[in-house]
Amino acid sequence: MEKVLSQILEELKSLNQRVNNMEQGQQQFKEEVLLNRREIIDKLDSLDSSLIYLANKFTQHDMQLFDMKRRVK
Repeated sequence: MEKVLSQILEELKSLNQRVNNMEQGQQQFKEEVLLNRREIIDKLDSLDSSLIYLANKFTQHDMQLFDMKRRVK
């Protein structure tokens, strides 16, 4: 009986260790996901700023072209 209890205890210790390892792995995966998400958001913000800049430049050029056409007439 004592041998069986000892085996059960060892199996429970093993299962507990496996669960702890899984929890640590999930935490690391979660941290990586958060880091990747932050990097993606930063890149999207940068692209957004670039698009706004380009849209403003496009508008300026359109206005200059319109003004030039008006002067020619």
